[in-house]
Amino acid sequence: MMTEAKKCWKLTECVAHTPGSVTCLSLGQLTGSILATGGDDKMVKLWVVGRTSCIMSLAGHTASVESLRFNSKEDKLAAGSLSGVIKIWDLNEAKLMRSLSGHKAAVSCLDLHPFGDFAVSGCADGSAKLWDIRRKGCIYTYKGHTEPLTCVKFSPDGRWVVTAGQDSVIKIWDLEAGKIQAEFAELSAGATDLSFHPSVLLMAAAFQDKTVRFLDLELFQSIGSTLETDMPTPPRRIAFNPDGNSVYASCGDTLKIINVEPTALLETVPVGWGRLTLADLVVSARHNQLIGAGFAHSSVVTYVVDVKSCAPYVTPAPAQAAAVLSPPDKDRPTTTSGRKSFNQPEPNLVPKTKTSKKKAALAGGAGAASVDEESSEMQIHDPEAYNDIFAPKRALRRSPSPPSSSSGAGAAASRPAHAFAAAAAKPFTPPTKESPTKPPDAGDQRRAAPEPASPPPQPEPRQPPPQPSPPQQQPPPTRDRARSRERRAEAAAAAVTPTPRNNGGAPAAVSVSVSDFLPQQQQPPQQPAESDEDLVSKFRHPHQSFMSVIGARERHLRRVRSMWSADTVKTAVDCALLIQDSAVLIDLLNVLTANQSLWTLDISAALLPAIRDLFNSKHASYVETGATAALLVLRQFSTLIKSTLSAHGLSPGVDLSREDRAQRCRVCYDCFMQISSALASPDTLSKAGQTGRELRMFLLQLQL
Repeated sequence: MMTEAKKCWKLTECVAHTPGSVTCLSLGQLTGSILATGGDDKMVKLWVVGRTSCIMSLAGHTASVESLRFNSKEDKLAAGSLSGVIKIWDLNEAKLMRSLSGHKAAVSCLDLHPFGDFAVSGCADGSAKLWDIRRKGCIYTYKGHTEPLTCVKFSPDGRWVVTAGQDSVIKIWDLEAGKIQAEFAELSAGATDLSFHPSVLLMAAAFQDKTVRFLDLELFQSIGSTLETDMPTPPRRIAFNPDGNSVYASCGDTLKIINVEPTALLETVPVGWGRLTLADLVVSARHNQLIGAGFAHSSVVTYVVDVKSCAPYVTPAPAQAAAVLSPPDKDRPTTTSGRKSFNQPEPNLVPKTKTSKKKAALAGGAGAASVDEESSEMQIHDPEAYNDIFAPKRALRRSPSPPSSSSGAGAAASRPAHAFAAAAAKPFTPPTKESPTKPPDAGDQRRAAPEPASPPPQPEPRQPPPQPSPPQQQPPPTRDRARSRERRAEAAAAAVTPTPRNNGGAPAAVSVSVSDFLPQQQQPPQQPAESDEDLVSKFRHPHQSFMSVIGARERHLRRVRSMWSADTVKTAVDCALLIQDSAVLIDLLNVLTANQSLWTLDISAALLPAIRDLFNSKHASYVETGATAALLVLRQFSTLIKSTLSAHGLSPGVDLSREDRAQRCRVCYDCFMQISSALASPDTLSKAGQTGRELRMFLLQLQL
């Protein structure tokens, strides 16, 4: 059994976008070997998973790139920007295919049709648009969400579009009819990600309330859910195992493995990606490996989890092991639950709408802009890797080839034709640590010594001469000849015997040593071993300033902790604000954001002025922590703030509690408006990261 240390490992870490930061990324869902990243530098870059060098850069956007998505064949890439423009590139032809415009806000999520030339995009204003890539226009606009969309997905058969947002609603739209098919409205929180079962009518959804739920798409009802205690933080990304019996969910610093029926948590795998914004998960059925990719500031990190060493595959039965460790059979897309499978895809599926072609073209506003070759630039940084991936479209095999019963010609035909294809055919391996090994003995060295290129200085023992034969008719080396060469090499090594150096006579040329002509260095006197006290004082001496700062911070935190209790959280907050130390404030905010139930309107009004000042800090971690706290307050009290300020002054009479609440809401609102002005700076928005961009979207909806 594989040890816990080898269940997962970090694959690569590299700086992807500089200057600036990474805003989104996407993995190729077919092989998991291609990675695309977008940044606030308005660039899209392509990478090979496992390498740290960019193979291609795509330019053309005029605003920050907010969403990315590969198609099912990994030969097209769609990118949505903060300005609402979508650009689609043909990676095989290395050119821009379409530039689609029509959204009035940022494109927060994307998906490409599994086999047709269609795309769906979700917007921060709650709307979704269906695009015809060939006709260069918007076919349909899906409305009904009141909050920004977090995920849009095509069903595996391409007949449905599923939209999910922060308004705790999931909608399923019929692609052909152009109307809503079903709606899951009785949800307790907004969805963060969706994943379809590989074969049957089942969908998994991750929510902000720290749960993963399974939705039956035949009866359109929930059939199971995890417990809130199973996950310490809301799951960000989920993915079905290719066999469909389990789901992988990224949660904080760990990977949760969840059984589908019955719904139960099988295993928690500590991975170490908690500091990242995990943006995508892919399960490779070919290698039984899960690849996760995330970003933090300007860096992109990839991790690998060995699926076959985790539950439920740790100790499977012999018959079960063969079933769960192999990809699902596409000819029999059914499960033991007896659910219906997705319909077989139709390559010529065209959505049917009630609007005419003219109305359909006007449904998305401006529609598709003409492709300006000068405004879009594609720069290939690694031509060899690019040709291995995209150029040999017919030669590159991206999926497992059917098994062949014979070798020879059949094996040669199934052999990868390019270096990248050969590399992709191998699973990722964990990094190995080099361990010291003892030097081999003389016998091992003699046996391992290669055949000398030139004759040794000592004469070799005379061997019986071989029979003369023409060089062009010599047979290939045999095992007897190899043994003969080995015996000659051993005899030559045995003939060389070490002799003491003779300084009196004239040495031979082979025995001249440079050290003979250099002065002998005297060994320095050995110093006595230092005691532990001396080492501690030596390490502490050059760090007095650091020790004083850390000591003062510890004293301040102890002071705040002494005033903290279940009923005196506000007193501890006031104490921390009186200290006027940004580091202490950051520590306090980290505790409060981890315990969201501690927040009240009174505490929010007291902390928001200090949080507002954090956005002027030169430290990116301070700005990001302030953005996280401000986003939490905004999500909990935005409705109360808007309703209170809108109704203030309309009710007759004097209500002291209402006036006090209105005053606190006014303080919060003013701070939020000042934070919105601070986030207008690209430098501040870059430091705030993904949380800052989400906060900016929420602040646009708070304005009265």
